[in-house]
Amino acid sequence: MAERRGSRLDTPKEQRRPLIPTPSYDRDAFGVFAEQFARFMGTARFLMWMTVVVVFWVAWNTLAPRDLRFEEYPFIFLTLVLSLQASYAAPLILLAQNRQESRDKVIAEQDRQANARAHADMEFLAREVASSGWPSARSPPATSCAPSCARCATTWSMRTTTRRPRRPDLPPRRIAASCPPLTSRG
Repeated sequence: MAERRGSRLDTPKEQRRPLIPTPSYDRDAFGVFAEQFARFMGTARFLMWMTVVVVFWVAWNTLAPRDLRFEEYPFIFLTLVLSLQASYAAPLILLAQNRQESRDKVIAEQDRQANARAHADMEFLAREVASSGWPSARSPPATSCAPSCARCATTWSMRTTTRRPRRPDLPPRRIAASCPPLTSRG
């Protein structure tokens, strides 16, 4: 028995051309427009101009002569215009927020990966320092006296990464007797 093409469930249906073609648009261009629109609606300039338009509308339709008014007191048309503006603004703002959320997710993932790499690097360096025999491997050079010497402390603290800077409220350290004399470097 011959089966019709497309009647089986394991074969895809042929795509038909619609009678009315659907409009195509660039999603990124529309998203950029939505972000710019949302950014503009969040400014003081937009609020100022919106307030000026509404105040002008109400003042004109209240104070102007009756034959020049285009809307009477309940301002139904003004309500309609503001509702129409809000009905278009809300989805555009949500679209802009969704795009920003997607960007934030990508940035968060990149930050997580960078943190994981930094953590792995720190663990590697900690193992290297532990295997090098520290602190005996980090002893001061023979030309300096000791890390407690005030004159040699700068050189000593520059060579070690674990020493913290000296607190200014502590008394100055004494210069050790074995400290080599200062020499001018040229």
